[in-house]
Amino acid sequence: MLQVTLVPTMSDEQKTKPTQHAVKELRSAGFAPDMICCRCETELGQDQRKKLGLFCQVGKESIISVHNVSEIYKVPLLLKSQNVAEIIANRLKMYLPKGMPNIAPWEQLCKRIDNLEESVQIALVGKYTSGTDAYLSVTKALQHAAIAVNRKLEIVWVTAEDLEDDADKAAQDAAFQQLRKCHGILVPGGFGDRGVLGKVRACRFAREEKKPFLGICLGMQAAVIDMARNVLKWNDANSQEFNKACKKPVVIFMPEGSKTHMGGTMRLGTRRTLVKSEECVTAKLYKGSNVDERHRHRYEVNPKDVPALEKAGLNFVGMDETGERMEVVELADKARPPPSPPPPPGSGGGARPGWVPRIIREARRHILSTWRRSSIRSSSRA
Repeated sequence: MLQVTLVPTMSDEQKTKPTQHAVKELRSAGFAPDMICCRCETELGQDQRKKLGLFCQVGKESIISVHNVSEIYKVPLLLKSQNVAEIIANRLKMYLPKGMPNIAPWEQLCKRIDNLEESVQIALVGKYTSGTDAYLSVTKALQHAAIAVNRKLEIVWVTAEDLEDDADKAAQDAAFQQLRKCHGILVPGGFGDRGVLGKVRACRFAREEKKPFLGICLGMQAAVIDMARNVLKWNDANSQEFNKACKKPVVIFMPEGSKTHMGGTMRLGTRRTLVKSEECVTAKLYKGSNVDERHRHRYEVNPKDVPALEKAGLNFVGMDETGERMEVVELADKARPPPSPPPPPGSGGGARPGWVPRIIREARRHILSTWRRSSIRSSSRA
């Protein structure tokens, strides 16, 4: 049995009394810990280890210091340095014919993280930016992608509503300035119509300024609405989710089951996506023509509008096996407007080094492998 306790620091002294009391209470219930993991701000001192070992009747080697580290990825190394795996294996009498696992690659990863110098700024345009945990899966995937290309990730949080017409002028200017300075833009999923116009504006900005862009779920739908409104000039283009009576619904209600009952109608679970061309980015990422990913949505791009959107330069390179549900969209180079004049030196805008598009591609791959939700498909709704 492993017990986790808190060792607080008060007046620069680590206090072991709470741990002693916790172990006493556990023993009174008939349980005795074999190992005690002590959460603390700094490494647990040797005197504190001895005291806990004595009063908690646990061997000193089984008092584990789980103190704060600079990166969560260093926690396995912290436990390894205290022989946690060996202690568990011995206590459970486990036979390991190949010995302890080799975590040398993990050690190399941590060294790589420590040595990152150059940074990459990715703007995340959402409506839950006050509490960043709402997009935790996305931010972690971006971090993994940044590490893969040897860059230190800096996420620039942009509130979608600040990009809308009725936003405060100062807040709007600041939001667009943030988009200009970043190296790439990510528009994640979400529910409800709040902030949708701002997400559409972010998609348009990325398209016109040639910023590397990734739209996930609602983010993809916003990109489709942008093309419909600003390239095809369908001013009334919208999603039926936000306006059921819109004259040009480019995103429509296409549930898996009943179209009248909401319960049990989400398109859930693994669904296959067929990639049309081996030359598209998606095929190169997946290294194949079939993509199996999890879905969770009801709204889809209107199949009737696909020919016009593709003619305008929005290529639907991935779709389901029926050919009705659009799963992956990529913007053709011809659809991008000419780049704007370069910004003055030192302004921070316009940076487009070769690794920037790669980090977006890496982010797509990592989001798919770690989040396991709609991700790169950006298909429909999450």
